[in-house]
Amino acid sequence: MADLISLAKGDSENQWQLVSPKTVADMRVALRNYVQRAGGAKQATGAILVGATVSAACLRDLPYVPAALLGASSSAYAVQLPKDNRIGEAAREAGRGAASFWDFVTGGSWQHAQHQKRNR
Repeated sequence: MADLISLAKGDSENQWQLVSPKTVADMRVALRNYVQRAGGAKQATGAILVGATVSAACLRDLPYVPAALLGASSSAYAVQLPKDNRIGEAAREAGRGAASFWDFVTGGSWQHAQHQKRNR
């Protein structure tokens, strides 16, 4: 019983791991590839937020959270489609618009902070 308690507290040398380090590395590579296909992190985030907002507004018969999740997941998929795909281009354009609007509202502070972080 004491072994189970020490494992639960994490003070044992045999700590539990939910995912292996290789899995974490593979997930980071997949995320990097996704962001590259989407045209950037801001563009992907903008597309996801636009998709969630529009679907929650248009699918009024569904509760808000499932409707927003449906739109967000659909936009997350669409934004990484190939460059010659019309749906992918529309999602990227919506993401660019949302990112530009956010930069306007915040005065570009997020973009400036990211640029400063990269140039250190």
